[in-house]
Amino acid sequence: MDIECHQDESGDFKPSLSKDVMGILTLHDASHLGIQGEECMDEALAFSLKHLKASMSRLEPELARNVKHVLELALYRRTLRLESMHYIEVYERDTKRNQDLLEFGLLDFNMVQAMHKQELKEVTR
Repeated sequence: MDIECHQDESGDFKPSLSKDVMGILTLHDASHLGIQGEECMDEALAFSLKHLKASMSRLEPELARNVKHVLELALYRRTLRLESMHYIEVYERDTKRNQDLLEFGLLDFNMVQAMHKQELKEVTR
């Protein structure tokens, strides 16, 4: 992600970005991937935290729930398989969802979970 494209000439984040909650969520996720002392990423994290917390009260309930989830723990620190279940649950509540896609996601999750369960049985014998 090119952080500079979200900054003005003085290096501050563009005010228009603060209105784009999905953009700030993406910036927040990306800001966790910087290395220690990378000032630009530290600024991105501070900017995203400030604006995400400030926006919580005016968001639609589903988006507010997503923002709360993102603020609890950085994406890169989450277990991907469990995170996929979180997004399946989010998609389940989406009124514009594709039912076939939802069923495929659930089927895939359950099949992999059953496979892991079987592997654990074999390892613990």
